[in-house]
Amino acid sequence: MSTSIAMSTSMSIMHMLSRDVRDLLLKSHHLSHSISWTVETVDLGGDNDDDSHMIMEPLSFVREFVAPARPLLIRNAAPNEWQIQAQPNQIAASLKGAKVQVDIAGGGLADAVVRAPGPEATFVFAQPFVTHMTFEQFHAELNEVALKMKQNNGIAEDTPVPYIQHQDNNLQQDFSQLLDAIPLDGPSWARKAFGEPPEARNFWAGCSASVTSAHRDHYNNVYAVLRGTKTFHLLPPTDAYFVPRKPFPNARWAMEQDGTCVPKLTNDHDVLWIQPDDERRAMEETDDGDECGGKFVTVDVNAGDILYLPPQWLHRVTQRGPSPDDDLCVAVNWWWAGSTTVDMRSAVQNALEGLREL
Repeated sequence: MSTSIAMSTSMSIMHMLSRDVRDLLLKSHHLSHSISWTVETVDLGGDNDDDSHMIMEPLSFVREFVAPARPLLIRNAAPNEWQIQAQPNQIAASLKGAKVQVDIAGGGLADAVVRAPGPEATFVFAQPFVTHMTFEQFHAELNEVALKMKQNNGIAEDTPVPYIQHQDNNLQQDFSQLLDAIPLDGPSWARKAFGEPPEARNFWAGCSASVTSAHRDHYNNVYAVLRGTKTFHLLPPTDAYFVPRKPFPNARWAMEQDGTCVPKLTNDHDVLWIQPDDERRAMEETDDGDECGGKFVTVDVNAGDILYLPPQWLHRVTQRGPSPDDDLCVAVNWWWAGSTTVDMRSAVQNALEGLREL
């Protein structure tokens, strides 16, 4: 289903609803708040030499997790070879000095809503400054940021923070040399379950200064952490649409001559995103009936673990390296397209978001 069709369907759904039904839907999050839910965990245990093992039969995985949109955390699922290849010396040796795309963001907030400098201090949606460098250069800059964080107990909002997060098949484009160890099309059990190659294969590398702001995707996300820890803060679709998205002017981080990083407006269209205050309120796990109140559940995905995250789940992601003195976190993920059912869920969810404005 195309975006335009989904939006049209959303509008049709909204207009078909009586005001009584709309009110009932807008109050339904009280019920979802009272439901206790967790992310199911499977532990494969021990060392894995390959990913030929199946966590369960493909049909069972689709029936129990994909169809009902339930996350699944699989401990010790990533083979040892993947994790060995994700060590910084191994990555650098594989790339042999080739330059890769690196995104730079002030305070580590790329693709996030931030305050623009100036007397009005308006909120803008800031995309990253894009540059290219060798992995050795990237790792050195990352270590400098980590040292500043340790010395200052935090990071200034105009400090440039590098992050490899290009989400357009960069595993295949910039890091194809790693594919001798890491499969292009993902774990074998996921390939069998989805029955087709993934639409995107992404490589991630960053430090604890970088934060992925709360958002949702339209893909089945299979996310493998190979070094360090990623912490996912998750909110189910039943609550996600009560965390409002608002339009923000589009901006891009720019490097200044004094070495700082500031957001500057572009001429692009506004972006619907979640304001930081609303994100914080939602993560406070309120039970007072506030429309922005949700119940985020926190899941640590450690080196060797794989998280299956269904479409439309709101997620905010932080990360850290193996130790305070070694802050490099490395991960890969694969995106499979959602089904027609997921497209309809998106249409319904967009309709429910629209009810907030009625």
